[in-house]
Amino acid sequence: MLMLLLSPAIQDAVNNYYLKYLKEPPMVYPYQTDVIQIERKNGFRGFMFLLTVEVMPVVGPHISVGMDRITFEISAGPTVKLIKYNHIKDFELPANGNYSLDLNFATIKRQTSLNKFNRIVDCIPLVLCKTTLITIPFT
Repeated sequence: MLMLLLSPAIQDAVNNYYLKYLKEPPMVYPYQTDVIQIERKNGFRGFMFLLTVEVMPVVGPHISVGMDRITFEISAGPTVKLIKYNHIKDFELPANGNYSLDLNFATIKRQTSLNKFNRIVDCIPLVLCKTTLITIPFT
């Protein structure tokens, strides 16, 4: 029930982070969300909580793009406010999908082209990284 309440806020936070890098927003499913910590902000009988969750957003057929830790302040109403967004780690995206990244991340796409022997060559992107585009053709 808690994850259903927080799902829209979690999805918004993830979208705001990953839309800087991905052309399509990744999805966050409630079963891929772990509650890390819940704390009462005002002590005993207080109705303000700090809740920290760890999420693994996915693209396409449930391919994880990263791991993030998000902290929300939840108060009566219910009011959910983003307090802190911490990106923990990136995951490598497979070469057999169409995933595009912009700006600081490498542009990762499944690319098909003809080599000098007029054979179709697929390019495998190396790793999701904050550097330049690196692809390796294979035959």
